[in-house]
Amino acid sequence: ETLCRELLAERRDPAILLRLARSLEASGDAEAARKAYAETRDAPDADEDDAFVAATRLAALLARQGRAQEAIAELTRFLPRAADPAHRDALLLERGRTYYGLGQMDRARDDFAAVADSATPAFAAQARFFRVLCLYGLGDDEAARRFAQEYVAAYPDSPRIPDMVLWLAKSDFNRGDYAAAAEGFRAFAERWPNEPRVPTALYLAARAAYQDQDHARAVELVAALAQAAPQAPNLPDARFLQAEALMELARHGEAAELLDDLVRRSPNAPWIGPAHGRLGDCLFITATDDPERYARALEAYREALARIDRDPDADACYAYKIGRVYEKQGRPDDAAEQYARLIYRALARPTLYSDEGRDWLRKTLTRLRAIEGARGNLAGYETLRRRVGRAGLLPDPD
Repeated sequence: ETLCRELLAERRDPAILLRLARSLEASGDAEAARKAYAETRDAPDADEDDAFVAATRLAALLARQGRAQEAIAELTRFLPRAADPAHRDALLLERGRTYYGLGQMDRARDDFAAVADSATPAFAAQARFFRVLCLYGLGDDEAARRFAQEYVAAYPDSPRIPDMVLWLAKSDFNRGDYAAAAEGFRAFAERWPNEPRVPTALYLAARAAYQDQDHARAVELVAALAQAAPQAPNLPDARFLQAEALMELARHGEAAELLDDLVRRSPNAPWIGPAHGRLGDCLFITATDDPERYARALEAYREALARIDRDPDADACYAYKIGRVYEKQGRPDDAAEQYARLIYRALARPTLYSDEGRDWLRKTLTRLRAIEGARGNLAGYETLRRRVGRAGLLPDPD
């Protein structure tokens, strides 16, 4: 810095001035560096290379100080002076990134589009990558997908390829192409097994397969996640999904074992209530071969009922299932009382139920009628049924 100042005292050589500016910036004197960069940029005898470096470093300095609009103005001011196409592309690329950071996606998109066919391969690759992100941010999903696919084909060795492959899989998921999404997430995990996002990719692959009704594949993908990342934070969520897939495959014994383990290990998970409910379902179904499972199903349904968080439909579902367990245990009086309590609760809030909740209430009345008929008490049932009809809870309770 001292030598530069001595030389500049003799003549304001732009090349020396630029070296001084960089030295000042490195020493942390941002304001002095800013002035030196500006003087270099504006020097009449500065060649384009030095002036370009001064302008871009000044813009970067301003951006680091949180003065993004001033950085954009600096880049814009120098653009007409950029005779070298590489300089022009670099300026547009940097301005586009600054616009992107400000959330001005339309302006960023235009700058990146102008550089997408740059003769400098590194500039073109960066511009094409950010163009995809801008288009997605602007809601132009189809164009974003098209350019993303072109990017993957054009730059197979780019360090940004994992980002783009993962983005394409997420795009497939969001547009409902679950088979393609599952394959994209799986391929990501297979191609980059040491990537930190592999657990997320495998979980999303399992979710996509489940949504695609490919339940066997969902089970396999969760197993792959457990093997690849046994300590992954999302593994309990994935295991719950796996249990649901096993139930869809009628593998209720396996699902019950998995759910029983999950409710013990993850008592505070957001899906803990439904997990208890699914466990109850699996135990109820498999109790034909092991009647003692009815008692465990009853406990599971009660745990689910305790966690419904004021959801009337869930209340109707689990209360009805508790009644069914009582019936299977040969306890018709308890079942009838359970069903009647549910109906009376519903009568106190008849407008809160969706069609799903009303279906559970209709099933409840059907079972109550069967029990009361067997006990010779249809008159009492009919009185309750009429109340249900008058309340508008079930317009046609029969």
